[in-house]
Amino acid sequence: MNRTVYFCNHCKKALHDIEELLFVEEGSPRGFCGEKCIEQYYAPIVAWYENRERETRSLLDIANEDCKTMISDANVMDKALSRPDEIWRWQNEIGEDLFVFIKNFAIERPFYAVIMCHLFERQPSFILLASATRSEEFINQFRSGERIVDPDEFISRDDLPAGAIDLEVEQEALSAIEAKKSAFLARLLQDRTAADIPFEQFDLYEKYFKTTLEDPDEIYTDEDDDGDQLFTYIKAYQHNNISFYYFIICVEFEKESDGEAETRKIIPLMAFPTLDGELYHLYRGGKLVSGSLKN
Repeated sequence: MNRTVYFCNHCKKALHDIEELLFVEEGSPRGFCGEKCIEQYYAPIVAWYENRERETRSLLDIANEDCKTMISDANVMDKALSRPDEIWRWQNEIGEDLFVFIKNFAIERPFYAVIMCHLFERQPSFILLASATRSEEFINQFRSGERIVDPDEFISRDDLPAGAIDLEVEQEALSAIEAKKSAFLARLLQDRTAADIPFEQFDLYEKYFKTTLEDPDEIYTDEDDDGDQLFTYIKAYQHNNISFYYFIICVEFEKESDGEAETRKIIPLMAFPTLDGELYHLYRGGKLVSGSLKN
């Protein structure tokens, strides 16, 4: 009876080795037996913060900001979490911590990315809310508690693999990629029809991203005005008897060769769903590539 035992904070499963527990909060005794229990435990908490966001946006009359969809961009999320401009620590009276990451993206029409999350070993471990806005009033709602003086010093990067690329070193290339993304977004805004899937619903289609990239129906390649190689991944889907296409537009960042095979590094610029057959034909231009690329 005196054998040490730990219980999953959600399903209460008994575990006899602390190494079997997963933690998402620094200094918290809450441990979980698996990712499924983590998701189920935090689901109502995430829903609570999402409801607060909707209420705040409604009060500020910014419920339908066009930049909201930018937070679904993997590159935006990565930058906001790895190179935030601001970090705020919220702590309640029982010592629970919550962190807010804020990053300003100054691309054509600037916007803020804001992410509320838990940290474990100074790394973002679980995201409770992620959003994007151009409203100073909205972003000021998150600027409370203790501000971390130097975000770069606060975030641990000990887990970066040897030889990992420092994003600051490649700033020129990253700036060029951001410019391309902005240009494609502006083009999409111009080419879309009002009857197509609304931008604010794009996040509902994110689950199709991985399948489209790994098993596309079609891949087209073309060069843009800068001479860079573009790739368009397309896959058709059907949901509730409604057919739609999912597009992922990528740019070739660089090529590597091991002497036998060539590997292309492909970076997604934009992903979007559409019901519009004309838009499908408009964005499937270039040369049809046979087979999938290695990403």
